[in-house]
Amino acid sequence: MDDTHGGATVQETPVTFLTPKDLQRELQIGEKLCYRLLKAGVIPSVRVGGLYRIPRKQLEEALLGNPNVAEKRIRRRPTKPGSVTPHAKEVEGIVHR
Repeated sequence: MDDTHGGATVQETPVTFLTPKDLQRELQIGEKLCYRLLKAGVIPSVRVGGLYRIPRKQLEEALLGNPNVAEKRIRRRPTKPGSVTPHAKEVEGIVHR
């Protein structure tokens, strides 16, 4: 007896992609930080027509499987001397609250 399921092939589960807006909601982060993480490669992503798409499985593996991902440092552009922004206490990707 042949047990090949009548020649049918089993398809893998489709990849689920997040948009940057989805990522912001899930990680509870702001838009600027989200894009800095994506541009720096801290969050794995692909570009489709200039738009970021984040594979959910790779995101989960990066955040859960590699504790150093959350600690990667992001270089910020220097701010004007004396200017204070909501993110002024954010130093190289680490938020001090």
